[in-house]
Amino acid sequence: MNRFFVSKDSFHGDKVILGKEQAHQIRSVLRMSAGGHIVILDNQSCEYDVVLTKIRHDEVVGEVTSRRQASGEPANAYRTKNRRTNMRI
Repeated sequence: MNRFFVSKDSFHGDKVILGKEQAHQIRSVLRMSAGGHIVILDNQSCEYDVVLTKIRHDEVVGEVTSRRQASGEPANAYRTKNRRTNMRI
């Protein structure tokens, strides 16, 4: 599921409003439509499941369907071994 970071002032009750740049990403790049699902992170340790309700050129509006504590990235998410040097990065 696609994840987007927003500030707390993007929330208006159970609605979240995403600005022009994120609207472009959702509408033109991901080609999502109303009814699609995304995850919103508020940069304050919470994540929200959101159903998109309106997709416009300059904004996207969604309705929060659930809220939970953000799980973060797995501890080994970026560990890999460079084959040439045999070093972990």
